[in-house]
Amino acid sequence: MDGITAAYAPRRHVPDPILVEAAVAAGVEFRDNCGVVGPVEEGGRVRGVSLSTGGGPPIVERARLVVGADGMRSTVAGLVGAPKTTEHPRLTCAYYTFWKGPKTHFELYEGPSGWVSAVPTNDAVLVSAYHPQQRFAEVKVRAQEAYLENIRDNAPELYAKLDGAEQLDPLYGTGDQQNFFRQPCGPGWALIGDVGHHKDSLTARGIGDAFAQAQLLVDRVGDTLGSEPGLDLALKRFAEGRDQMFMENYQATLLVAEASARDKRRMLLKAVSSNPDHVRRYFNTVAGLSPVSELYTPELLALLGAG
Repeated sequence: MDGITAAYAPRRHVPDPILVEAAVAAGVEFRDNCGVVGPVEEGGRVRGVSLSTGGGPPIVERARLVVGADGMRSTVAGLVGAPKTTEHPRLTCAYYTFWKGPKTHFELYEGPSGWVSAVPTNDAVLVSAYHPQQRFAEVKVRAQEAYLENIRDNAPELYAKLDGAEQLDPLYGTGDQQNFFRQPCGPGWALIGDVGHHKDSLTARGIGDAFAQAQLLVDRVGDTLGSEPGLDLALKRFAEGRDQMFMENYQATLLVAEASARDKRRMLLKAVSSNPDHVRRYFNTVAGLSPVSELYTPELLALLGAG
């Protein structure tokens, strides 16, 4: 951005309160420990939500537009009946934790049996290990052992850096790496982030894509909230723009996470690693900053042809 190429990965407890404080400063009324228990519907249109406040009776808040941003297993999506419009099988299972001690850059590895990433954060290094989805039943019963084996087998130099390092957190993991698009809007409602579109976390696009979707919604809706026909047209434009914006990278993520294409990807990574400019282009593509077409320069294609 603006000629600066850098990667930042603060742990969630750092940016989350910053975002809340910025929203409140901009005029948002923030309520903690609330849950949506139902939509307020009138005339076939969502006109607000009913909230559980953790003790008292539900309260009702009305709004011209209700935005659900409550994640892949969204309550809001279920309440408004938003169907999945595109869906593909789960491809990986992921295990990760934070380490103190290893000196790393932002690193990605694909070896003979899985994927590994190292991401320096503000106070530790996040090391993630991905297995093919078909191994989930076997891996989850010996998760810590399988996690370390994955790093050892697919990123041996990184594994050596973990010798003597301190594991700061428990090992986290999931086999529920869903790949889908949901209908992103309807009369009086819209969906943002993982609730509307989710893909395998192997390409680490979730939060960045959520910000992009939020900006797209703001740009499309603009000052249409006072007119229901105008808002409905703006939401339709948002839906079209969202699918156009994210479909190419969705398909690219499926290719990255598909175990059967491993040999071709390892050939690509070997070619990419031979040149700093190729490395920059590769990470820009993974991060969604550049289209896939900009990765395959004539120089890179020549290296792939030679391989």
